[in-house]
Amino acid sequence: MTTAYADPTPRSLHDNLLLGAEDHFSLAAFGFNNRGGMWFSTAEETPRATWEETKALALAAEAAGFEALVPNARWKGFGGSSDYNLWSLEAIPWAAGLAEATSRIHIFATVHAPTIHPVRMAKQAATIDHISGGRFGLNVVAGWNPAEMAMFGREVQDHPDRYAFATEWMDLVERLWTSPGEFDYAGRYFTAEGAISIPHPVQSPRPVVMNAAISETGRRFAARFADINFMVSDDPEDVSAYVTGIKRLAREEFDRDINVMTQIGIIIGETEADARKRLDHWLKDLGDWEAVRRFANMNLETAPDFAFDSKEMRVAMGHHSAPLVGTPEQIVEKIAMFKKAGISGAAVNWVDYAEGIRQYDELLRPLLVDAGLRRF
Repeated sequence: MTTAYADPTPRSLHDNLLLGAEDHFSLAAFGFNNRGGMWFSTAEETPRATWEETKALALAAEAAGFEALVPNARWKGFGGSSDYNLWSLEAIPWAAGLAEATSRIHIFATVHAPTIHPVRMAKQAATIDHISGGRFGLNVVAGWNPAEMAMFGREVQDHPDRYAFATEWMDLVERLWTSPGEFDYAGRYFTAEGAISIPHPVQSPRPVVMNAAISETGRRFAARFADINFMVSDDPEDVSAYVTGIKRLAREEFDRDINVMTQIGIIIGETEADARKRLDHWLKDLGDWEAVRRFANMNLETAPDFAFDSKEMRVAMGHHSAPLVGTPEQIVEKIAMFKKAGISGAAVNWVDYAEGIRQYDELLRPLLVDAGLRRF
């Protein structure tokens, strides 16, 4: 007897806590598909980024109630004594594998638009959305690293051209996700005759899209296409003004809503002094500052200072992440500040992801629920 398999039931894009709730601050585990993770440290605790480890961390984050997993997209490392991020699991097959391994958490692939044709991206994204049952998301990057782009025979374009390319790329991907039949596409960068991509994604009208651009040109791109935009600042007034501005831009010019998340690096201690001692050990004692300088495209003759407002320190601590260093109570207070300023969630990184997820589950999650910042 032949078994009949029905097409999957469409899942609303907006049926997702990542897209904002008054009583919930969403969380994504970020950047553990690269060796070294997000911190420029030679510490043994940083991720090895083997498939076995990344799957274990994904399952731990899912069990702890995280809403999403977000990888980096790396094609080349940043040198230094650690060969920082040279070892990297590519984000699209990584997402496909974790789509099968998990059952609830949302899984993103981070993609540099110049490295993949939009017809292929639309099909691959829809396929992973079907594997996951409607849990795939696309983190779109315009392409910023000259050494990586050179591997694809491309140059990093001027900022406006970079986003003109990304706009056309995303426009074609969206049309492929939603068009019921064939169409022709003729643009400055892409031409496609009889374009079609079936099946469409499970999520309707399309998968969740995120983007981290913050320039004026980048904000317009995010306001037009993204459901989630990222910004990082410790100043509540700056955060609030940014959130208000991009939400207004999305609503008034593109008739759509957008959420804003931030990026945080967490170190928990029994006291603030204990947490800062761990920070000093991981970065002051074990930091890979040659890799930091390459990442930041700097030529520094002196070692950086270790104030949180030091540009070099912010690069070293999670690629410009907002630093949450202190007791669990202090970290929850900082998250409450972000929420009050209009931030809907955060992409989170740690030096030691396994320990960080465990500490979140045991120490932070109960406090966040008690504070009305998370439902569970």
